[in-house]
Amino acid sequence: MKNPVVVVAGGGGLVGEEIIRLLQERAFPAQEVRTLSARHTQGAPDFQDVDLVFLAVPEDIARAWAPHAVQSGATVIDCSGAWRMDEKVLLQIPGITPATESTDATILASPNCTNIGLCAVLDAMKKGTQGKDCIVTSFQSLSGEGRSGLEKLKTTSADVSPLCDVLQEDGHTLEERRVIEETKKILALPNLPISVTCTRVPLAQGHALSLLLESEPQLSIEKATELLRASPLLCVSEEGNPPTPAQSVGESVAQVGRIRHDEQGRLWLWVCFDNLGFAGALNAVRIAEEWMVGQP
Repeated sequence: MKNPVVVVAGGGGLVGEEIIRLLQERAFPAQEVRTLSARHTQGAPDFQDVDLVFLAVPEDIARAWAPHAVQSGATVIDCSGAWRMDEKVLLQIPGITPATESTDATILASPNCTNIGLCAVLDAMKKGTQGKDCIVTSFQSLSGEGRSGLEKLKTTSADVSPLCDVLQEDGHTLEERRVIEETKKILALPNLPISVTCTRVPLAQGHALSLLLESEPQLSIEKATELLRASPLLCVSEEGNPPTPAQSVGESVAQVGRIRHDEQGRLWLWVCFDNLGFAGALNAVRIAEEWMVGQP
């Protein structure tokens, strides 16, 4: 394939800016990289002669623009939540999910940032055991809400909110429901027992997860550490020096620490990762690199 013409829609947003930076840093072989404002209001943009479109835009815009881009002959990598749970759309984490086999224009979805850090761990662990229960508590920085979230650092008190996104009728927030449903789809485990509480914390960037994993058989700390170290998406921190969300910013892997057993022999983990980089823009760019390899 010739070097593709790339459009980054939402290139002025936090994730869009990071996509543009990473395309350059990783020497993605683009013929040209164009940016497009998410505030474009004159109908759908013209995607003629465009090969690849990153959509780092709100969900309503992604729903409208993605089909138009595909009809114009472009493959779409959607970073919003618009297409993730569509049965016909691959939800991709390179290194975990299979690459697309299609050489035609299509829509590829990048997961919720929290799912990328979580699934990196669960995928590594499922290689050695059968999961019985997974309990997740997230600590998500304000940049997960975009620039408007960062503005809250100037105006809100230093507090933790247990309502990360809109509360649903079943008592879960929309973010918690996303994490549950996307995790099952990514790992192809529709019956995975998983419970999630998502919180928003007063940090600019970097997410963290506290994980309780119960499995059959129960894994030793040594075996769990071996499985985690074998994943190219993870880095296990030295004992006594656990990672923090702020320290994870700029890292290309998720960092794991505090690996321990409780009194029932269940495994506890602490996971930190860059929500804008590793679990946001970098995953989208890795999808693009994988897509590029498969083009004729």
